[in-house]
Amino acid sequence: MEVCMKKRWVAFLLLAVILLAGGGYAYYRFVYASSPTASEPTLRTAQVRRGDIVLSVSGTGNLLPGREVSLGFRTGGTLMALEVQVGDHVRAGQVLARLDTRELELQVAQARAALEQKEASLEQLLAGASAEEVATARNNLLQAQASLAQQEVSLSVSTERARLSWIQAANNLRDAQAKYENIYWQNRNLEARIGKENVPDANYDSEAEAWRAVENAEMAMEQARLAYEQAKKQQETSLQTARLQVANAQTSLEALLKGADKAEVAAAQVAVEQARLAYEQAQVELEKATLVAPFDGTVMAVNAQVGDQVGTGTILTLADLDAPLVRFWVEEADLGSIAVGNPVHIVFEALPDLTFEGRLLRIDPALVTVDGTPAVQCWASIDLSQRPAVLLSGMAVEVEVISAEARNVLLVPLEALRELGEGRYAVFVVQPDGELELRPVEVGLRDLVNAEIRSGLSEGEVVSLGTAQTSSAATVTPATMPFVPGGGPFFPGGGRP
Repeated sequence: MEVCMKKRWVAFLLLAVILLAGGGYAYYRFVYASSPTASEPTLRTAQVRRGDIVLSVSGTGNLLPGREVSLGFRTGGTLMALEVQVGDHVRAGQVLARLDTRELELQVAQARAALEQKEASLEQLLAGASAEEVATARNNLLQAQASLAQQEVSLSVSTERARLSWIQAANNLRDAQAKYENIYWQNRNLEARIGKENVPDANYDSEAEAWRAVENAEMAMEQARLAYEQAKKQQETSLQTARLQVANAQTSLEALLKGADKAEVAAAQVAVEQARLAYEQAQVELEKATLVAPFDGTVMAVNAQVGDQVGTGTILTLADLDAPLVRFWVEEADLGSIAVGNPVHIVFEALPDLTFEGRLLRIDPALVTVDGTPAVQCWASIDLSQRPAVLLSGMAVEVEVISAEARNVLLVPLEALRELGEGRYAVFVVQPDGELELRPVEVGLRDLVNAEIRSGLSEGEVVSLGTAQTSSAATVTPATMPFVPGGGPFFPGGGRP
């Protein structure tokens, strides 16, 4: 068994040696033997031509309204009218909604009436008294004086009558007391002579009647006294009132004859100003109950219904969609390549065949995070006049910011440039006889492929791109190479042609 296994391993090794030898021969025959035995350097060239060079930065974002505000009343109340709905286009100053303003309108009317009254009083004060007003004041004084004189007489008579009535009541009381006293002692004397039980009842009835007469006389006298006191008080009060009316009438007449002084005019002017402020405040309160559009725009949202109790919170959202803005983001590394005022090209994902123009308006001063990555937030305008289209707020866009561009300028591949120093370049120009001339050039814009030549070359000239190792089985045709970057190991800054 062991001998058999050894024979199998020997056979396997012999087969492997034969296969390796065959593979080596095939490689030599078909690969190595057919390769060129030598290679030679070949000059790569390109022709100076005219073209465009554009430097740009790409970003993504969305369309937003140029302005968007949340609107609400400046006071609370019942929503009485809602004049718009979502999607309506409104003009600046247009009424959007109203609260119940009936009470506020009444307050405005009352304040206006008060102001007009104060203004009329001031005007009258400044104009002075008319002859008719003076005559009326004189007549009022005469009437007050006549009334005082009349009341002095009439009240004096009434008071005297009340005093006399009191005296009469007092006399009647004394008479009743005297009569009672007489009957009283007659009955006491009679009781002493014949005994109380033998005195007739009529005597006692007369005594009781006499006592009742005394009591009635006392009450009558007290009433008369009170009536007299009341008459005296009425006389004093009425005469005091009448004298005050005379004094007021006299003062009014004197004031009319004298005219208004500075203090009165100043007080009237203050009253007018206070009334005007109250009127203006009432108007402001009324205006707070009316919601108007601050600018032309489109109603984006309505958050209330007629009849709702609303406060100062948002009930409407208004946006300016006629002049929208594009908000977009670019990578942080591209910040140095963009500037306010750069033109932008805008393409909507929903409208891929349309390109809109615009300008970079603003670069926000702080980085934002987009999808977990720091980014620069930018804002751009968009020109909708040349490409009318139905656009909605929030639509996604792709933005290309043109940081620099040169049109119809001389171009050479980057490989043609040879750096002489900081900011200084030259190229090798291929002469008609095949010789190379090192010529300084002024370089403008550069992208990943070409460079703008502002001076030093002419259209149609041929420049060197360097050399490439080629075999005898392949050739390179000079001056016909296209503008393709990276055609060999030579890049700008190398020293070889």
